[in-house]
Amino acid sequence: MNQNRTIYCIGEAIYDIIIKDGKPKDASVGGALLNTAVSLGRLGMPVEYVGDTGDDPIGNLMSDFLSKNSVGIQHFVSYPGSRSRLAIAFIEDINHPKYVFYKLDAPNLPDLHYPQLPEKSNDIIVFGSFFGIKETIRKKLVEFLKDARQKGALIIYDPNFRPNHLPLLPKVQPFIEENIQLAHITKGSDDDFRMIFGTQDFDSTREILTNLGCKAFFYTANRNGIYYQLNELIGHYQSVEIEPVSAIGAGDAFNAGLAYSAFLFDINSHNFAEKVESNARLINKISDEFAVNVCLSIENYIGPDIVKTYHKQEKL
Repeated sequence: MNQNRTIYCIGEAIYDIIIKDGKPKDASVGGALLNTAVSLGRLGMPVEYVGDTGDDPIGNLMSDFLSKNSVGIQHFVSYPGSRSRLAIAFIEDINHPKYVFYKLDAPNLPDLHYPQLPEKSNDIIVFGSFFGIKETIRKKLVEFLKDARQKGALIIYDPNFRPNHLPLLPKVQPFIEENIQLAHITKGSDDDFRMIFGTQDFDSTREILTNLGCKAFFYTANRNGIYYQLNELIGHYQSVEIEPVSAIGAGDAFNAGLAYSAFLFDINSHNFAEKVESNARLINKISDEFAVNVCLSIENYIGPDIVKTYHKQEKL
């Protein structure tokens, strides 16, 4: 493993309240890329979280939680006089939780603190979800991603598109397509691509992504496993059959598996197409095991059992 690199996770910070059988069951720090960062921090990876929150007790709780899980917070912004985001997650349908979101109540426009990457960067950037298409931060986000790509950072993108974003689709679809073009690796679920592109299967999605210039992507299809195109390799990996407790955070853990694999196998922006192809089985195995682990608990991040197996592991 190349130790001279950092993983940056860029996305929203949300306090999740879990509702099951009509009653609150749990509450936890969440947000797609924050969840990814926590899983990576628990694995001992050099990870920094880039995001924002309110200057309130929930925001303080988030900062403390990230620090306790070995996630760097020097790029985690809190806005004075603001209230943090909340999400109510209803998990009556395990595989398709429904959400109600309460926005960050900030008096001014968001001002994220992006890292200053070295001129020759070997870092890993993971971004996506609503932050990836949010108009108020779009300009600076794209500037950062273009600069990161030019400097050599490896970029991983997950659209993580929610049903409540569908009314915005005509406006944000060009943003999603640009994000795919800026990324080296794209990962999304069958539901994501069905909502974004109207595709019903992997092959029709693959055609669109290939036309957008995507050389490496993962298409997760729940119990139907993982389909992927990695350079010239097209394949399928069958997921482990489980009875999930909650699917919240599963895709985020899968993204942690991709970033962890990139770190483990020294995958960078110059060799990613060939290296993800040659390590396809292990990348899918790791990412799927992370996702399965999260599905077996109410937490949004990988647990101590799998951390013991993978923590700073150099050989599989």
